[in-house]
Amino acid sequence: MIRATALMIGMMAMAGCQHANDSAVPAVLTEASDETLNALHSQLVTAMDKAGYKLSSTDLTTSSTVTLRPPPLGPNETHSTAMPIQLDLMLEGETCFAMRAGTDQRIELVGITCQAA
Repeated sequence: MIRATALMIGMMAMAGCQHANDSAVPAVLTEASDETLNALHSQLVTAMDKAGYKLSSTDLTTSSTVTLRPPPLGPNETHSTAMPIQLDLMLEGETCFAMRAGTDQRIELVGITCQAA
């Protein structure tokens, strides 16, 4: 019984240490020029293989949430199962990345600068 208690305390302490090292913070873009937004769009849709998706028109210098909208329906389509994709801009040290909401998918953003939100 004592060993089991000691083991549980040790495991909780290790889990706490791992959580304490998590230094990623929500981030926003430092600037939202057409060039930056095009680079962001290109990197996200390439990493997720979602070529027809478009960036929503959110001001990413004030919001850390990026939404990719699926392509519109074609002329012969009545419905689609495609859903918008939400990602959170994050900053860890000097590295800006997007984290897909609800998953562990992390997409490092090359050439795009962020600052803590």
